[in-house]
Amino acid sequence: MSSLSQAVRSKAMSERLRAALYLAARWYAAFTLLGYGFAKLMGAQFTVLDSVVVRPLDQVSPFWLTWYYFGLSPVYSGLIAWTQIAGSVLLCFR
Repeated sequence: MSSLSQAVRSKAMSERLRAALYLAARWYAAFTLLGYGFAKLMGAQFTVLDSVVVRPLDQVSPFWLTWYYFGLSPVYSGLIAWTQIAGSVLLCFR
């Protein structure tokens, strides 16, 4: 084999590997987004722990305040969920 044919074959292999890794990353992101979207629709996300609810507001972290705010409105939570689901579907197709 000549070095030219080896270089061509190596480049083709690296292109296939890159394409396969890109596809795997897209599908991984799609299924992750899909899981988070359905978790929001089923009420498994944006819930606040009872231990956080009983604290005075000045003792609650900004994270929990934001988390509670997102979960307060079912419309807003649903909008985020459907956006994640739509994004996951779009990642599955070119």
